[in-house]
Amino acid sequence: PQAPTGSGPFAGRRALVVDAEDRFTTMLAHQLSHLGLDVSIVPWDAVTDDEVDAAELLVSGPGPGDPLDVASARMARLRQIIARRRAASAPLLAVCLSHQILASELGIELAPLAQPHQGLQLTVDVFGQPASIGFYNTFTARSTPGTTSAGVEIAADPATGDVYALRGAGFASVQGHLESILSRDGMATLHQLIAWALGPA
Repeated sequence: PQAPTGSGPFAGRRALVVDAEDRFTTMLAHQLSHLGLDVSIVPWDAVTDDEVDAAELLVSGPGPGDPLDVASARMARLRQIIARRRAASAPLLAVCLSHQILASELGIELAPLAQPHQGLQLTVDVFGQPASIGFYNTFTARSTPGTTSAGVEIAADPATGDVYALRGAGFASVQGHLESILSRDGMATLHQLIAWALGPA
């Protein structure tokens, strides 16, 4: 949908997008603006703790690399940002790489895929809603399908346990790229996840 920005269901609300070095980030921001949000993008190595704290909705974005790389300053900073938002119970949406880091912070296992998903369209269940989504990931979180752990709901593949989405009090996440042209249900799924994250904790 290309309705004027600022006229969507979240009109009057603000989002800060943390760019984790993925060109998809600008398309994600474009979608957010068409859902009504006033969007700013800040690189992972420039965003301050004050900006993280002040964001009405913080969107921790996608990016390349191994989420378990302890030598990576980018992974370390994303972990700090995600942990800070969760500690404050402040609205958080985590996408792709940031979804994996959130899963790891929640104690969910991460593993490399046997074959990377680069431009793979799958129809998956996102908390009771079937969604056609594009995937571009090398790593995945894995959990027993239907699991709820410490108040965290997990949407996972019934055969492999690959985690497609997470949600809990004040946060939601998704493995796929909802901003991809392959994500035929990207806008609806993004709306669903943001509404959850912004809802009452």
